[in-house]
Amino acid sequence: MLSKIKNLPVLAILTVLCLSSEKGFSQNFWGKSHVGVGVGALSYSGDILNPKTKLALQGNYTYELTDHFNVRGQLSFGNIGATDASAPNYSSPANPLYARPHPFKSKIQDVSLLVEYNLLNMNGGSKWTPYIFSGVGFFHYVPYDTRNNTVYYATDKRNKLNIPFGGGIKYGLTDNIRLNLETNIRHATTNDLDGYNPPNEGKDWFYTVTLGVSFRLGGDYSSNKSGGSGKNRTNRKNCPPVYL
Repeated sequence: MLSKIKNLPVLAILTVLCLSSEKGFSQNFWGKSHVGVGVGALSYSGDILNPKTKLALQGNYTYELTDHFNVRGQLSFGNIGATDASAPNYSSPANPLYARPHPFKSKIQDVSLLVEYNLLNMNGGSKWTPYIFSGVGFFHYVPYDTRNNTVYYATDKRNKLNIPFGGGIKYGLTDNIRLNLETNIRHATTNDLDGYNPPNEGKDWFYTVTLGVSFRLGGDYSSNKSGGSGKNRTNRKNCPPVYL
């Protein structure tokens, strides 16, 4: 019993150290976490000849796996649309498009998981970097005829996978605030994104160009300006087992 009482000060010190190390781990996690928003333009490529560029909005969370590799979860919202009406010789009955004006619009809601590669180390003192990314996405769409606002076809298969990829440029206003300009191209796994599905045709595409800003959640991060890898002010330590 006496030995346990004598060991209480040691236990108290080790407990404080353990809690401090867990706090350091928490700060390290948030120091590698970024949240961002973006605004830009959304368009599509498919069977309808004249796409219309629409507004796109997005939000994302990014975690730094290393100084060069990040993983990003992203939500995107926007509209696509197009029409054949302005195609050359559209008014001629000899034109195959004469009987197919097919104007459409569709809301797009997209969620994706991306892996980014940053060419330069912004945690090591670089103020900017080009980057590329790719991953997998899942999106919902419903194509409407803009002449009467009715759905072009009746189906419950309006949730599809897509393959996103692209690239951009990041610029650091500070260690914790970054601007980015990027192009995100999605290869849809469907040919009826526009409500028109002719035989022997390829899949549709949609893509965005966005300007965004991101914020590091752990605002105490400070990069190493000498060129080494950036480090948080605290690092995780392992708590040793304590026996009384």
